[in-house]
Amino acid sequence: MDMINPSDSIRAILWNWRIVHSAAIGLCVTGTATWFLTPFLTENKILRGLAIGYSIGAAATIECCFNHLNKMAPRIKAIHDRDTAAFRSGCLADYHVANVTNAMIGDYFVSERKASLEAEPMESLPEASRAIVHLEKSDVSAQTETSEQSENSENFGFQLSDSERYEVLKSMADGDTQGETILKVWGAKPGGNKLYKEALAKYRQIEFDIEQEDA
Repeated sequence: MDMINPSDSIRAILWNWRIVHSAAIGLCVTGTATWFLTPFLTENKILRGLAIGYSIGAAATIECCFNHLNKMAPRIKAIHDRDTAAFRSGCLADYHVANVTNAMIGDYFVSERKASLEAEPMESLPEASRAIVHLEKSDVSAQTETSEQSENSENFGFQLSDSERYEVLKSMADGDTQGETILKVWGAKPGGNKLYKEALAKYRQIEFDIEQEDA
């Protein structure tokens, strides 16, 4: 769901909830005040009867409002969960882009420094400068090997994308079961095939992440 420009149906549900909630609070305040204060403010039996009738009507209306709010509670919770999932997905995407950008900038400066060290003639440098150049070359080589190892380690196992995580959370908010969610998100049907096993592993990983966040 678009958090900045929500759909008309979502906007209507939120406005309906706010109006009913505000009406229940207003009736609760005015009905209570009318019930307890009117006998002390007037001796007219008609006004007292109207005040008692208003208080009883307000109490009945408040009960209807609370029943309506209880019916809307699952939808409001689902909307909140979708907003939270969209926000987390956006934050993770921005964090990933920032990491990739920083890594590219670091690799660029490392490669530039390495090229400049290799281009300098070693014979024209004094012995102390040669030792420094050798140390810098070794540091650059170690950084390059570490970067390559970290990139290779990400190629093992399955990759869980932000869009998959968002779709699973959205399906959970809609009340879908595990099998329905796996079929909807990854198109995998239950069985011993590789696609279903991988989808099931991703689904359980997302469940584990949710439990860790709630703990």
